[in-house]
Amino acid sequence: MGFQPLWRRRWFPPEPAASRLPGDSLPEAALNPVRTDLLELMLSSTGRISRNAFLGCGAVLAALGYAYSSEVAPRVDPRLGWIVYPLLLFPTACILSKRLHDRSRAGWWAFVPVWALVVMWPQPSTPLGWAGMAVLAVTLVELGLMPSKPETNRFGPPPVERPPEEKPLPALDTSDATMSNALNELFSEKTLVNLFQVQDFVRHIVATVDNIPRQKLAQRLLPNKPAAGRFMVTGNDAGFAIDPHNTARYAPYVRLLKTVDSEKAVALYVQFYPLFQQAYRDLGYPKGYFNDRLIEAIDHLLATPDVKEPIKVTRPKVLYEYADPALESLSAGQKTLIRMGSENEEKIKAKLHELRNELLRQAQQKKN
Repeated sequence: MGFQPLWRRRWFPPEPAASRLPGDSLPEAALNPVRTDLLELMLSSTGRISRNAFLGCGAVLAALGYAYSSEVAPRVDPRLGWIVYPLLLFPTACILSKRLHDRSRAGWWAFVPVWALVVMWPQPSTPLGWAGMAVLAVTLVELGLMPSKPETNRFGPPPVERPPEEKPLPALDTSDATMSNALNELFSEKTLVNLFQVQDFVRHIVATVDNIPRQKLAQRLLPNKPAAGRFMVTGNDAGFAIDPHNTARYAPYVRLLKTVDSEKAVALYVQFYPLFQQAYRDLGYPKGYFNDRLIEAIDHLLATPDVKEPIKVTRPKVLYEYADPALESLSAGQKTLIRMGSENEEKIKAKLHELRNELLRQAQQKKN
């Protein structure tokens, strides 16, 4: 992992689980959820399953058994049944066990309905077969009609029905239109056009976040358009200071940030996170996690020192610089925040705190 300075190890551990989001890593279950879920569902007797899952799997297994006994068995060697029926009875016992767990009962009770199924199959013709039919009727009422126990029991938490599949994300290089439509849920279309660079929006966000703690941040990397007007100062050649009226240039951005719904903004980020993660790895971090870098950038901005105004500047060449070497040595992100004025800085920090807390809350929610 290489050397990490003390501040990095203390505040930003290599893999803070709370900040992990979908797209950071893709386990096999995410790559192939149908195959993995079916294997877990049909071939494992541990855990719990819902009533709907039990009925669905039971119907499939019953249909397979009936199809074999009525259509295949009469045409093949009877000894084949000694292979087929156990293969069907094993997953049957597994789903019975897990559904029993869901009803707070021990899984070994699955033996009773399995026995009943064997003695009455394919239809009851003896007193023992009818007894088996009665047992199956009771089983159907208990496991097929009764709801799940809502509380966590000794077999695990209550089962959660799988949510509907989300619409797949576009490719990163063709994501601009989709991102624009999604951003319209946060901002008006007019605001989006006036204040932001929509083209390559995801890549601009990732590049900006990555460069916030660095010394340089190129204007071309920013996702927003430049603030209107010119940078204003007071004074003369004997000494300059940032003009207090300069803060008005940033007012539209600060007002917009203040009115953004943090929960919706973070939910949008989480939804499109795989694109941000891809852009971050394309930037040259194949083993990195963009969400970690985002948390680091937010904390870095929150650590921006409060500077007493007026703030003196110099103009050694074309651009102005802070007269105080300590301020001039700050990162590009912190210098920009100071230049926006103390009032704007206070509002931005308050919003960053809010967004950071919401980001970690939703990341933890996704993890659970």
